Amino acid sequence: MIKDKKTYHLLIIEDNIGDFTLIADYLAELMENVNIVHAPNFKESKKILQQSANYFHVILLDLSLPDKGGEKLITEIIELAFESPVIVLTGNHDIDFSIKSLSLGVSDYLLKEDINTSLLYKSILYAIERKKAVLELEASEKKYSDLFHLSPQPMWVYSQGTSRFVQVNQAAIKKYGYSKEELLQMSFVELGEESEGKRLMELLNKNESSQENVFIGRFKHFKKSEEAIEVEIYCNQIIMDQTICKSIIAFDITDKIHVINSLQLEKQQSARFQSQLLSSQLTPHFIFNTLNSFQYYILKGDIKDSVQNIAEFSQLMRQVLENSDSPYISFHDEIAFINNYIKISKKRINRSCDFSIQTSENFKRRSQFIPPMLLQPYIENAIIHGFANTNQHCQLLIDISLNNGHITCKIKDNGIGRRASQAEKLKLAESNKTSMAMSINNKRIDLLNEYSDRNFKVEIIDCYDENQLSTGTEVVISFEQITDEVAE
Repeated sequence: MIKDKKTYHLLIIEDNIGDFTLIADYLAELMENVNIVHAPNFKESKKILQQSANYFHVILLDLSLPDKGGEKLITEIIELAFESPVIVLTGNHDIDFSIKSLSLGVSDYLLKEDINTSLLYKSILYAIERKKAVLELEASEKKYSDLFHLSPQPMWVYSQGTSRFVQVNQAAIKKYGYSKEELLQMSFVELGEESEGKRLMELLNKNESSQENVFIGRFKHFKKSEEAIEVEIYCNQIIMDQTICKSIIAFDITDKIHVINSLQLEKQQSARFQSQLLSSQLTPHFIFNTLNSFQYYILKGDIKDSVQNIAEFSQLMRQVLENSDSPYISFHDEIAFINNYIKISKKRINRSCDFSIQTSENFKRRSQFIPPMLLQPYIENAIIHGFANTNQHCQLLIDISLNNGHITCKIKDNGIGRRASQAEKLKLAESNKTSMAMSINNKRIDLLNEYSDRNFKVEIIDCYDENQLSTGTEVVISFEQITDEVAE
């Protein structure tokens, strides 16, 4: 293996000695002359960076230090780093934070589990070259001119006086596929989305007191071939021919965004798979409790009712199996399932029970969708616990409505309420026993919010009359509507 013979000075800020040793080994594989300084915490790294004799080509930063972490850590290290680029190393899969960290000024964001010798080496070289380009842009006009034409990154010079581009480098011509003459006749409005382009042009026309490179933002551009690319735009104010101009450099981050989106997709797929596993765990629990609803008839030897119950149970299980393969089912199918479930479950109550499902006038049951068995655990809870130890006439109402793109499902019972139900559990020494179905459903909702953008919420309300006597419990489940397109 051919090693890089250049001398590199690196600072590794890492509190985990195992991770530090692994990173050092990776560096040694491709770098022959690498000098590594190790800081196990923020305090030590600050002391090292404040020493004027120390200069580092790159700083490798672990985001979870014992004395500081996250965004605050990044901000303070970048301030101390002076001209040294910072590469973040982390075990955190938070895609949103990784994107934000790039805007804070770090050169790269690497997941520890994905790091290998080649990836780390390329990231370090990229960070060094990118930082070098940015620093050189802040040098004299002559040095700037040389860098402008030799830079591997697309660059423009924009004149505020004429509101046009006055220079464009070869890298821009190669990247975008237009000729030099075509690019000089265009603006960022023609190169990208119109609204984004106008916003960028407004920023270019502002006078800046600082002549340092400033991160402007991330934009979508289109090549002459109509291929879309994502770019980060940096800009600094310069004087050319006694005219205020803006030097603009664009970094193509399309591949990086693709990697981040792939990680996000994998995370969503993992959450969806875990949600399906949790749904499968509901099935045996559901079967057990449903069988309990009519075991009385079997033990009594009532053949007619037992046969009827088995037939109803078979139909219910067929619905469960048909619905289990899909992440979403129509409300038409969910309501049919609930009606059959209630029909069986009412048999475990030794008194009359009124049950009804209402939907709002604008609600179309066949074109609105819901995760299967999302409502069932709350209905089961109302029947098993809400209607236990009460002699009053039982009432269970489910109200489903659609308003401004949001679906609300309300499950209201007139049972004994959560406080009395908890007291009954204490009598039975079951105070520490958590409902399996409720526990599973809570996890399902968390996962639903990970892999979808429907914003699922559950609120449980204890209801009281004017004398503060319990009148039952109301569960409110809300989420953004799921239509045919989303469900597919």
